[in-house]
Amino acid sequence: MKPLSPQLLLLLLLLLSTFRLLIPSSAATFTTTAPANFIRSVCNNTDAYADLCYSSFSPYANVIKQNPAPLAHIAVAMSHSMVYCVATDVTRLSRKSKGQSGGAFADCISTLGDATDQTSDSLGQLQQIAAGKGGDFNSAMDSVLTEMSAVLTNEDTCLDEFEEEPEGPLKKEVVDLVTEAKKFTSIALAFVNYYAKNGSP
Repeated sequence: MKPLSPQLLLLLLLLLSTFRLLIPSSAATFTTTAPANFIRSVCNNTDAYADLCYSSFSPYANVIKQNPAPLAHIAVAMSHSMVYCVATDVTRLSRKSKGQSGGAFADCISTLGDATDQTSDSLGQLQQIAAGKGGDFNSAMDSVLTEMSAVLTNEDTCLDEFEEEPEGPLKKEVVDLVTEAKKFTSIALAFVNYYAKNGSP
């Protein structure tokens, strides 16, 4: 995983400082395990990518504690960082294509741009919920779930664009990059869903 950009790190730190004051009293009912065990538990419920999930989120265990709100925020922030970096990398790789796969690159870059916007919108919505300005909690979370599902669809669309392209190092690099981003989006979607089911504004 590539590191979060300075801007995203700043946003994440602001969110985490907010959450220290906003841990719901009901959070203690979710689990009585230690923070690291909580991370292991929720990661195991993501089906695939449990090891990747744990290695990525365990450094934040003492911040997340057993609170699904920062869990969802951090997951969406990671997804946003990944999608943004992958979109940048695919744009760079498109300049090496020398006209080959031009349409596939253009369509992929477009869908990744949409995915970047959608993860950014999701972060904004989660921030509004944390600040008590998101309106009805269930409706707001449905909106975030819809956005994050669309991110996954856009990543799949990008991969579909390269399905018929001839094998080669550029295609492999694009597929590997987008596939890695998809893993973090899948984890984020799972954690947003967990927040929707177990959290509260």
